[in-house]
Amino acid sequence: MIPLRKTLFSGVGQHTALSHTCKAITKSTLEVHRIMLRTSILYSRSYSTGRLSLPAAARRHTIQEIGKERSSCDSKVQWAAHFHQSTKSSHQPTQSVKERLPVVIAIKKALKIHGVCIVHGAPGTGKSEQIRLAVKDPTTFDLKKRFLTSYFELHESTGQEQKHLWREGYYELKGHELKWLQENYESIKKGLLESSSDTILLDEFDLVNTASLEGEALEIAELIANLAQELQKEGKKVVLVLHEQGLGSPSFLESLNEKGIIKGPGAMVQTDFISAEDQEAILELMKLSTEEKLKALGYVQGAPGAYVKFLQRLEQGEPVEQKYKDFLIEAHSTIIDNLAVMEKIYPEIYTTLLAISSSSLQQRIRELNEIPAGKKQELLKTRMVGNVDGKLVLPFLVCDVLQDQTIRKNVGVLQFNREVLKLLEGEQLTDKVAQNLRMAAHHADKYAGSHSLILLEGVQGVIPDKASLIREAWKERKEKIAHKINLEKDYQTERNSLAHLSWTNDASTITELHDSALEVKSEFLAMVAATCQESGVYSFHGDESQFLIKTQVSMDRKASIWAGNGADFSGAVKKLNDTIRTTFIANNIDEMRQAIHIFAKESQKRGYEIVFSNKFKEDYSSGYVGIHAKVYLKTPYTGKRIMGEVQFHFLQVHDGTNESIKEMSHRFLDQVMRKLEDSASREKILESTGLSNPRSVIKLCEQVQLNLFGAGIDQIKIG
Repeated sequence: MIPLRKTLFSGVGQHTALSHTCKAITKSTLEVHRIMLRTSILYSRSYSTGRLSLPAAARRHTIQEIGKERSSCDSKVQWAAHFHQSTKSSHQPTQSVKERLPVVIAIKKALKIHGVCIVHGAPGTGKSEQIRLAVKDPTTFDLKKRFLTSYFELHESTGQEQKHLWREGYYELKGHELKWLQENYESIKKGLLESSSDTILLDEFDLVNTASLEGEALEIAELIANLAQELQKEGKKVVLVLHEQGLGSPSFLESLNEKGIIKGPGAMVQTDFISAEDQEAILELMKLSTEEKLKALGYVQGAPGAYVKFLQRLEQGEPVEQKYKDFLIEAHSTIIDNLAVMEKIYPEIYTTLLAISSSSLQQRIRELNEIPAGKKQELLKTRMVGNVDGKLVLPFLVCDVLQDQTIRKNVGVLQFNREVLKLLEGEQLTDKVAQNLRMAAHHADKYAGSHSLILLEGVQGVIPDKASLIREAWKERKEKIAHKINLEKDYQTERNSLAHLSWTNDASTITELHDSALEVKSEFLAMVAATCQESGVYSFHGDESQFLIKTQVSMDRKASIWAGNGADFSGAVKKLNDTIRTTFIANNIDEMRQAIHIFAKESQKRGYEIVFSNKFKEDYSSGYVGIHAKVYLKTPYTGKRIMGEVQFHFLQVHDGTNESIKEMSHRFLDQVMRKLEDSASREKILESTGLSNPRSVIKLCEQVQLNLFGAGIDQIKIG
């Protein structure tokens, strides 16, 4: 039995915007990416030409298709085929990818002309990796690493102390670092001059937790500048890695200029968003499918942090082929780290990006480009925001990570409240709920890296570490299942038919409606039996058919709710659409398709009308999936019309028990929602959890639901 792991993050940021509206766009993944392509959001600016680097054929095609809708499956296939054709010419071997990267080219050129190069850019944008691609085996002097190693040995620091000093405490040791550098300066220089490599890489020397260098930190940086100057005079080529703190220090830049290290514009190389053509070459090396490459381009939109892990493997000569989900996990992890640094150094910029990330796509574009010019430059230097043809772009990848961090912040709040959080070991979980929890935990780890287990209002749930990756995996999986079922090809659906909107029950009272349901019961059960016998599915409507016909009390309650919303009671009765109902449960896709076919045939045989709703094509925040059917029946003796509902589910999602994924998911949110509806209970929940508002609670519940449904459909064999 595999124990559940608990990985809890103390989240970052103080923003409460939890709704990632752009993820709710009711388009398929390919359609969203197509829209982004058409609006020129997808591609970043080329380093050398300053224009969009989409291949010419693809640019022409994109312009021609502006304003057209491509909602059919065929058009998506055609678009994917065109993408494959337009990018075939850009497929490059490993060596060519190394040589084509603009930063690598610029570093080589600077060293050849000037003998010195300054590489600068935001954290996690591939500075060190691309330097090593440009320079084979440079001798590296990492000031932070060398100093802390010496400091740990001298003070016999414990593992916990080392961890603290490596992260937060390091910035308090600048005085010690300066003294150490002064005392060891000559021996460091001697060692670098005697090294076998003709290129020296000076790294991690301008790190502070402020926006610029001053005091001891400035003295340290100037000592390294002296070292660079002396090494160059002795014939060594020198590369300095400059971070935002050093770049934001005018006095230090002036010192570099005076020492002759900055020898013109070409001596300074900046990491930036990666062009579309270079991304295509990278993704080709990863061996992603055409569809996956298209999705990656649309999701990452050139954010350099997404490709840092790839660059590391490329630089180290390791295999670069990987699965799409692993690429997404790596991209998220790097952006998480980068944003954590940004929040500490530039909290205002972080808060701005967090607020913008919660907006819809169109609103986000508008908000970004309404920012004053000075602020735009601050955003651009983070390399979380790109400049595409003069307009700012915040990639979907970055938006997702920002929203995930807000969720992790809330999980971090729960971490400190032992009344609502506990760790349950695998050995203690032996029932169906436990199996579902273990499956959900495995699913979260598979697609998002890790998970947290919470106990909220008496119900257990698994929250994925990177919730947006779970949503991406869920969307991809359910869309494949929807395509396999291919419901829209042969049947009327709510999307392609309006006939069902005019359906009404002939009954005007609850009693009449209940009598109609009893009259049609035998024929309805005959249809159900025929469907099960011929397809292999089984049906569920409660022990002894207790749920087959809605009770009069339930009918009255539902009609009263509708009447309370503005409809008259009699009109509400006429619109009740699930008076008689059942659920079919299939083991696989073939069974599901056969059951749908048989039930539709049996309905038509009796003169009934039927319209389907493919929930696998909908993007519910709860992760809900299934096939629903509205059936317009006619009673055999009185000839009265009555509406019924049939659901088709996979065994992996719903097996007819209260412990199935479907019921467990509903129960988790419903129980919490009932508490939130009462003001006294709502305050109690917020107080007990430490969360800021009901929406935060609901959002966490939705992540639990989404991951649970995702775990279920992940078990369905697609073939």
